[in-house]
Amino acid sequence: MDVKVHASNLKLQEFVNKHLIVPYQIPMGLRILPFRNYLQMYIKDSMTHPSLSELKQEHKVFSLVDGGQCCCTIFYPPGQHKEDEKTRDKTHHETHHEPDAKASNKNPIIFIFPTLTGNSEFFSCFILYLTKIKGWTAIVLHKRGQHCPLLNYKFHPTGSDHDTHIMVQWTLERFRGHKAFTYGVSAGAIMMSRYLGKYQPAEILAAVGVSGAFEWETVEQLDPFLHSRMKQKIYSTYPLPEPKTEEEVKIGKELKVWVETKDKNITELFLIFNPTASRAIVDREVGIQPALPHIKSPILFINSKDDPMFPGGKTFEHLNKNAIFVQSEEGSHACYFESAWTWAQLSWVETKAFQFFEHHF
Repeated sequence: MDVKVHASNLKLQEFVNKHLIVPYQIPMGLRILPFRNYLQMYIKDSMTHPSLSELKQEHKVFSLVDGGQCCCTIFYPPGQHKEDEKTRDKTHHETHHEPDAKASNKNPIIFIFPTLTGNSEFFSCFILYLTKIKGWTAIVLHKRGQHCPLLNYKFHPTGSDHDTHIMVQWTLERFRGHKAFTYGVSAGAIMMSRYLGKYQPAEILAAVGVSGAFEWETVEQLDPFLHSRMKQKIYSTYPLPEPKTEEEVKIGKELKVWVETKDKNITELFLIFNPTASRAIVDREVGIQPALPHIKSPILFINSKDDPMFPGGKTFEHLNKNAIFVQSEEGSHACYFESAWTWAQLSWVETKAFQFFEHHF
């Protein structure tokens, strides 16, 4: 299948065309099936992912000033040990010392921004590849309610920039001197782009966003069947605590109506938890485009034209000279299977993402 690359930086576009983009070929076993873009999403969602239990993991919970909490999970490569508690505490509080001379020999780290209802397991093939084969440390940034229960009614369906900043800054200090990259998928690509545009962290050497929505109109025009399925998943993934105020009772009722009403979409979910938000705020929160002009790190976006969720086709290279937009004909929503028979393996898009990171290493 044809793959088109769009970028205002011609040298960067030439590099991607020459070294990264081998046209994606959907596996023969899937090519003959009708509605294969929907089928791939179902397979990706329901398949059994490889276990991450063999990796050394660390779970960090962050208490937030509004009474909520968010968390991240760190996956270490084999043989790497967590620092001594005293050393780690010292590093966390010393914010002005220079990176040590051996920083260039430290293994890279990568921040992974999950999907709307995804978790670490969704990325297990990629995490195992990064840690076991490449020796990287992978950090999965969870939204409120993922891997740590919601404590209040402050919920952000596409993540909170403030929450992300707290987790990333803590991790960057923890791994001071390590080269850092980011990878976001679907809602995670939106969450990642907003963060990079708002805080512009110089430590992030390159970023990749897969199957993200660039404009809120794309989100609002989502297929009714997929919208219904997504709403049920959100409702079951992020159970709210018992209401303590009349406002929380009201939010709980509105959330139930949102789930049960077919024509209510994801932007209306954001408005339930942020009732005073303007249309401009909704646009900023649920789309990538507003953040694009402010992103400083080189960033690669990969989208498929047959994506049932957020179909590709429109690019915005005029908004950012460091952004590259890759458009494939097929690949569905963050699927890009390499084989029709072995689903649980590294995907085409994950391979391309790592090659892009290597170029900026």
